[in-house]
Amino acid sequence: MLRDLIQKAEQGSTDAQYELGRLYRSEQLYKYAFHWFLKAAKQGHSEAQNAVVEMLLLCRKKTSEQGHTASQNTMDKMLHLLKETQLTDETTFYQILETAEQEKIDLEEEFDNRLGHIRKDWGIKDLEAMLGLAGREDSNCSYDPYYSPRYNPDVFDFEMSRFSRQEYLENLKKKIKEDFKSPGIILATKEITYSLEYSGKCQVLMLVNKNIYKIPPYSQNTDEYFKHFYNEIRQENADRRRYIYRIYQEKQGRLRTLSECGRYEDYFVVEIPGEFKCTDVSFENKTIKQIVEHFKKRYMK
Repeated sequence: MLRDLIQKAEQGSTDAQYELGRLYRSEQLYKYAFHWFLKAAKQGHSEAQNAVVEMLLLCRKKTSEQGHTASQNTMDKMLHLLKETQLTDETTFYQILETAEQEKIDLEEEFDNRLGHIRKDWGIKDLEAMLGLAGREDSNCSYDPYYSPRYNPDVFDFEMSRFSRQEYLENLKKKIKEDFKSPGIILATKEITYSLEYSGKCQVLMLVNKNIYKIPPYSQNTDEYFKHFYNEIRQENADRRRYIYRIYQEKQGRLRTLSECGRYEDYFVVEIPGEFKCTDVSFENKTIKQIVEHFKKRYMK
């Protein structure tokens, strides 16, 4: 089978070239994967163009480094710019190709020179895609940045996960092995007051998967809701710059999920009215249970 695929790829079949690239990438033979992706991409294969762009974006350097040529730094600047734009993969690919030709950059050689420091990231990207997490920032090191198994509701003690890329990779592998799926409904707690003194009281939020439930008119996008909350905290402490690091660090956990959530973009927020003791928040709480069950019956797709 592999011999036939190689033969077809060498004969010019773009589909075979793309599939061969995928095969090499799955085996972490990235140099050969890029070679065949690039061949197919130059002949207009859209999925291969996407693969080339993704692999080159992972290769971009954060800063210009000693020993880099002017053309290599030009390529880095272009890749950073393309990362921030909303261009199609085809347009992005041909901009990269044009820049490489103008600067006389051999893309395969350039890719190979940069491969060492990001070699493990494709393992992460592939696993993220399998878990439905495609499109995450390259620097992400946690399946859920708002969840911590070390949470203590008695003191609202919370420590953000600080994993390395290797630890994150192993965490993703474990989730694949266990066939982990983010729950359809996740409970989250938000402290009622934001003072340094802990109140022990919170508002309860339902994070609801929009792929499973219809979106009610009174809901908000979860990703934006969380960002707005933390922006409020930053603004609240803007006049206390001397203590902002300590305050912000202590408040980080005052909006958190009680179960791991993969993609916040897939969820919307429904606020449960009233206030609760943080220690009482669970699906077993009578009030919360009734509200959740009512919501499921009314909004299940």
